[in-house]
Formats: sequence, structure tokens, C-alpha cells
Amino acid sequence: MVAGFVFTSVLLVGCGTETVSGEAVGAPESASAGSGPFDGCVGIPDEALAAAGLDPTKKAPDEESGTLGWTICTVEGDGVYLMIAGTDMTLDGVRADSLTIDHRDVEVAGRLAVQHRRLYDTVEESCILAFGSAQGVTMLRLDAKLSNSDPGDLCLSLSDRAVGLVPYLPS
Repeated sequence: MVAGFVFTSVLLVGCGTETVSGEAVGAPESASAGSGPFDGCVGIPDEALAAAGLDPTKKAPDEESGTLGWTICTVEGDGVYLMIAGTDMTLDGVRADSLTIDHRDVEVAGRLAVQHRRLYDTVEESCILAFGSAQGVTMLRLDAKLSNSDPGDLCLSLSDRAVGLVPYLPS
């Protein structure tokens, strides 16, 4: 069930420019490029996930997503789920996807990202940041749990959490 939720949730988009700054303590200068889409369950240390308010003991790779060209990992946090999805698409492909809306260029921890959401999601339900690299695109998607009656500004929360995760993403 989580796999279907996560994959269905994979593509989101935003419009404008915004900057979120900060530094991740103990992070490498950049993640090294590897073969295939980025795997967030392997590529982001548990300490960085915990610092982002997530519970690394509740990390779940989506084994079926690889057959669809994605590498997906979902991590549970207090009132939210963070999906980390790697694919070989480009940022231009993200912007051109007819199922994504509200595209907005933002800067997070010194990296350009495309903030957006899926056509069928509301801003109260979900927000996505897509980061480009030589490997493709890594998307971070923050979803409010159904039990979370007041998730606040998910895009702001995602940007804040992403500051400590971005150094581990491929560049």
C-alpha cells in the first residue's frame, strides 16, 4: 500500500524564486554520482534524516519502483512522510509534466530546485522539491499524514528539512 502511495505521489511542481539557507553539519561537499537513479535510503545517512525531523527506523524502500525507472524511499516523521525519489528525468521534464503544477524555481542550501505539486494534490497535502544532477533528478516530497489536522506550510517545512539533506544528493 505504501509503495502505491509513494509512487503515485512521486511527481509534483511550483512558480517564482525563493531562497532557503543554512548549513548541514558534518555533510560532505556533494554526493558522488553513481549509476542509476539516486537511492535516498542508502545515500542519505540516518543522522541527517533524524536532524531533519524524520525517524530513520521508519525508512522504507519501494522495491517495485525500480522496474518503473524510479528509486523511491519513504521516511516517516512526526505528522509527515518524506519521499525521496531518484529518476533519470531532467528538471525540464519535471516542468513539462502535465500532471504537475505551481512550478517555482527556489534555492535550497545553495542548490537550484523546482518546487511543485501534483495536479490532484492541494498545498495543504503535499509539496515537492526536484533537484537536478548529472544522474537525473532527485525529488523530495513531503506529505501530511491523514492524522495531521494542522500540517502548516508543507513547502516551508520541506525547504527547512531539505537544508540538511541537500549535501547528500547527487550534484
